[in-house]
Amino acid sequence: MDYTLEENTALVERLLASDDWKCRKSQNKGSSIFEGAVGGFDGIYGSFRFVVAVDDSFVQIFAFLPASAKKHLAETAEFITRVNYSLKHGSFQMDWNDGEVLYHICVPAEAVHHDGEVFKIMLGLAPMMLSKHSAQLAAVVTGAKTAAEAFRDCE
Repeated sequence: MDYTLEENTALVERLLASDDWKCRKSQNKGSSIFEGAVGGFDGIYGSFRFVVAVDDSFVQIFAFLPASAKKHLAETAEFITRVNYSLKHGSFQMDWNDGEVLYHICVPAEAVHHDGEVFKIMLGLAPMMLSKHSAQLAAVVTGAKTAAEAFRDCE
């Protein structure tokens, strides 16, 4: 079944509110954007900025590392490639222009309508994956470890 942007936006807004995710909503080029921060993590970083982008077909979830990899782009790219190889849900990504590192998950809107719990699980998974890898990501983006060393320490 096809859903409209408005239907998908309303559903995501209800799901975010039902789990008390505080965020602001905006529109951008045919998508609804929800932005906020989530905390309570035990890794190097205790909180992460998140963005949920909703269109007529997909719900995308992004959680952002609060540090730039700009000074160590190649090492960071190698590290996230090594980590991504075994991931089943989502992936780490990096912007080569500014060194922004994030975790990204994309869920078909139809799946969210069918079972809102899928969205809630994926929403929590994005910052959790950043937290889980935060110590090693921080070591790579600061140049304290090579990608291979950091990956070995993840295992």
